[in-house]
Amino acid sequence: LPNITTTNKEAGIKLDLFGERATINASYFDIMQDNIIVFDPVDRQFTSRDGQRGRGFDLNIAGQVLPGLTILGSLTRTEYDLLTPTAFATSVPRQPRDTYSVYANYRTDIADGIIGGGSIGIFGRSSSFADLLGQYVVPASRQVDVNGFVSFSGFDINLGIRNIFDRRNYNTTSVITYVPVDEPRNFRLSISKRFF
Repeated sequence: LPNITTTNKEAGIKLDLFGERATINASYFDIMQDNIIVFDPVDRQFTSRDGQRGRGFDLNIAGQVLPGLTILGSLTRTEYDLLTPTAFATSVPRQPRDTYSVYANYRTDIADGIIGGGSIGIFGRSSSFADLLGQYVVPASRQVDVNGFVSFSGFDINLGIRNIFDRRNYNTTSVITYVPVDEPRNFRLSISKRFF
């Protein structure tokens, strides 16, 4: 496969808010890639196609807005174009226009030597094309996760539920013969012990 050459341009700003307890980063970017490697999971082969250009903005916020409460959020919007569109290639597959996430985490002292809390997060992406003609569309996806935790005597116990609403989400693809399905609702329990 041919080598890949990219040209990246980015400019951004950073703001501190609430007495420097939170930070906002915003940037504009322009990314050009001269060719794209494409994997076909059915034929198990790699091929390449002409490049693409993505232009958009990225917005992130992070900080402790209240005692014990931390917020993390991000939004990226990108407009994609083919470098050399043709009658057989008009759209950029596997590239959602928007991706986003928002997480909140709360941590507090429950009793002497016991710390507990919880978190909730949502992340997702907009719809995307599954072919170069834009005839097949993978629908938008979103997922909500929750987690509870407690720490005491060097033990950390975490119980999380991913995709709590058991939503059927499809992942991005560049071949119409294979559209992967993201995880269903699942539970995760972890127990760890710190010895040092």
